[in-house]
Amino acid sequence: MVANVMSDAQIEKLQAALIDEEACKFNFASFEAIPLPLDPEVRIKGIIPETASLFKVTDIAPFWATRSTVSTCGFY
Repeated sequence: MVANVMSDAQIEKLQAALIDEEACKFNFASFEAIPLPLDPEVRIKGIIPETASLFKVTDIAPFWATRSTVSTCGFY
């Protein structure tokens, strides 16, 4: 395991939260397409919860996840 990645339990908790629409009050897996800020031609329409991961940084825990898109590539 890479040292800068959080524990499996913490990652599983994040993934479960992204799937549970009631816990977050928002459906992260599927939402109205929005432009990606750094590349507005790419429009994201959801997050694939199974790909989410947390990175260990001093006081914060940023997360990474693959996003599904409207474009031909399918994910970004």
